[in-house]
Amino acid sequence: MATMTFLGYASPRPVTKCRRGRSVKYLIVEDDPNLRLLWQTLLSSHGYRVTVASSVEEARSALESEFFDVMLLDLYLGRAS
Repeated sequence: MATMTFLGYASPRPVTKCRRGRSVKYLIVEDDPNLRLLWQTLLSSHGYRVTVASSVEEARSALESEFFDVMLLDLYLGRAS
């Protein structure tokens, strides 16, 4: 498994499982398709389950239908920022 580096800190063993033994689930809310693909590719390559949303409406819909352990949110997301 590759070392994951974030903000200059390296984690030799990323935590990919939550307490209940299932994969950690991320919700990525990003309107830029390139950044959305970057986050999705990076996190899923490390064993995380990733759902992406390109708008606040898509994010709300995803949050209503399932539980996420982590949400990464674009602070300047279109009109809803």
